[in-house]
Amino acid sequence: MSHEEHHEELTVTDDGKQVKLLKINPGPEATKWPCALGSIKLTRNSTWNVEVGEKGSWALGVTQNEETIKQKKYTPNSKGLDWVITLSKGKTLEASSGEIMDASQRPRKIRVYLDFKKSMLYFTNIETRLHIHKCNVDTTKPLYPVFSPGSSDKGPLIIIPND
Repeated sequence: MSHEEHHEELTVTDDGKQVKLLKINPGPEATKWPCALGSIKLTRNSTWNVEVGEKGSWALGVTQNEETIKQKKYTPNSKGLDWVITLSKGKTLEASSGEIMDASQRPRKIRVYLDFKKSMLYFTNIETRLHIHKCNVDTTKPLYPVFSPGSSDKGPLIIIPND
């Protein structure tokens, strides 16, 4: 994550390994999915692991959506230019591009793998090693990683080393 490329409601550590909400704002003007973007555009196979822990809401994935990139917020149903999975209200796991494959256990650690050559994006529960979701992505335009800690709790999203 880049500490320059994030929504004003978020903070990113200097090392770019954690992103969290500055303050909970439950009002109607609150941004539901403020996000931080990865600091580099993805042009090859890429893997990153994220610890979401017990957070009640979060969003992870990739985007090529100019509005998401410009506004630093993810908007569900945004013209098929975001490939993201979200957890809402501590229980609703959803994908922007199809069905969740395994929702039997709420993931605490997630691997996101972009197979650039096959134009596929995989989300895997690291602890169970089961795919949560997989989808085709359009790799004709630059893709950027998306990290949103949601807007309902202050716990961080943490980038963890590949194991």
